[in-house]
This record gives sequence, structure tokens and C-alpha cells, in this order.
Amino acid sequence: MYKKYEALADFIGESMIKLRKKWGIILMIIGIAFQFLNILTYGLWEIDIDIIGALIFIVGLVMFIISLIKRK
Repeated sequence: MYKKYEALADFIGESMIKLRKKWGIILMIIGIAFQFLNILTYGLWEIDIDIIGALIFIVGLVMFIISLIKRK
């Protein structure tokens, strides 16, 4: 009876790892984009958004690393 659910759990687990890896990469790219956008916002309006970009990048990096660890 539990064999069906184990196979389903394995499938869902693998798809979640792929999804976590994908979103980790996307968040890292957004974080890097925020760093470049910081040059524009600080130059025009003196608004400093580099900490937000760094936090987004770090969250994406953590998600990416977790997906690599869980895959092994």
C-alpha cells in the first residue's frame, strides 16, 4: 500500500529539487541585476538598494546550494 506513495514522494521530491535549483538561479540573477540597478538609482535619486540585491542573491545562492546537496 505504501509503495505507491513512496514512488509519488520520490517524484515530487525530485521535481521540487529541480524547481528549487531553477528559482535559486533566477534569484541570483535578480540579485546581480539589483547591484547594477543600484548604480542608476544611487546616481539619480541617491537611493541605495545594494543591500536588497545582496539579500536576494544570498537567498538564491542558498536555494541553489541546498538543491545540490539534496540531489546527492
